[in-house]
Amino acid sequence: EGAERDHAMLSLERALLSSLPSSALSGQHWVAFFQDVVWRLLEGLTAEGKAKVAVAGGAVDAGGGMEKSLMRAWLLSCSLILKHLPALTTQMTPKEFASLWKTFLVLTEKLTEGTRSPLAIDCVPHQLDDMVGVVEEVDCLRGEASLWADTWRILDRIAPAVRAAR
Repeated sequence: EGAERDHAMLSLERALLSSLPSSALSGQHWVAFFQDVVWRLLEGLTAEGKAKVAVAGGAVDAGGGMEKSLMRAWLLSCSLILKHLPALTTQMTPKEFASLWKTFLVLTEKLTEGTRSPLAIDCVPHQLDDMVGVVEEVDCLRGEASLWADTWRILDRIAPAVRAAR
């Protein structure tokens, strides 16, 4: 099960990071892509991982590599957002991008809720810090005070060091 999942994740990473041109999708197609592929993958792995940990009495990574797969899927979502950020912010409406960003943050919060995973505890804050830095630099949340407030509210719960670094 774990080896098959690893192979599937590797194939998905290669396909999405190397051969998905930013200009290939319209704003609506980007929305559908994240909803139907990326978010569904994260939601499925998060639910499956939490169920396996619950059955195993809270053991970290009781799901036979599930922690690794979940972190890989989350890092893939981060990479996709960062790689395609210029296209996302120009081809999506501000409302569509705000929805994408908020969904990413909410799913990240679900992924980290109650985790004792050393991988997640170490990796998530660092990656979020990098992502917020890029989002700030690109200024894609310009004029979106409520979205920044939502961003900081979630980050303060899951990665408080990110705000402290700003």
